[in-house]
Amino acid sequence: MIPTTTLNTAYPWTRSPLIANAPMRLIALAPLAYAVSQAGGFGWLAAGTDVADLKKELQKVADQVAQNPVPGSSSDFLPIGVGFINWGVELETALEALREHIPAAVWFFAPRKNEDLVEWTRKIREVSKGKTKIWIQIGTVMDAIEVARSCHPDVLVVQGSDAGGHGLAHGAGIVSLLPEVADSLRGMGMGSIPLVAAGGIVEGRGAAACLALGGSGVNDRRREEYRQNERVRYATWDGVAPSI
Repeated sequence: MIPTTTLNTAYPWTRSPLIANAPMRLIALAPLAYAVSQAGGFGWLAAGTDVADLKKELQKVADQVAQNPVPGSSSDFLPIGVGFINWGVELETALEALREHIPAAVWFFAPRKNEDLVEWTRKIREVSKGKTKIWIQIGTVMDAIEVARSCHPDVLVVQGSDAGGHGLAHGAGIVSLLPEVADSLRGMGMGSIPLVAAGGIVEGRGAAACLALGGSGVNDRRREEYRQNERVRYATWDGVAPSI
């Protein structure tokens, strides 16, 4: 298993283990993304398939960071990530939005075909001069192997069939999928890619299990869906980690 500190080194404002909110459209907006990172998690802003408001949302985060910086974060990029559902977004439109405010990472999910992610990866690394890390979500061992070879992502998000929302027609639960992916990557000499587990993880026992199964961090999805003034506690480290 890759130490959880690997991700904390890449994202120094985060606490260990790394806990991220999901980039869920219409829920993961600028206030939530900023608040999660401010609380020691990895905050994600959802672009989804519609980047019409992405520039505005990134500016909101930039304004909040300027007023109250996230401790431990770098001035080279915003201490949040941006999630895309790739089949519905034009790459050039996305790049235009990211040029002004560079995020710490981007999260790719659901391309029309995996080959499309090669160009997305290359172009975003070019635009950000390597500052923006690439997270790619997969749901099968085959996809993990394919995108690991073609894109060399900085992180793979391994989503089991336990997840709500968008998913695959056929898949495996996170308990069996995560160690399979970890073993397969290690067998092909790419075991250094950190894995972030996703799918039905809503409290400490599930997070601890995923860390034991080969994860370096966890994605806590449903805790976001609380009242606005409660989102921070239930979406971040303080809402999950005490029971790990």
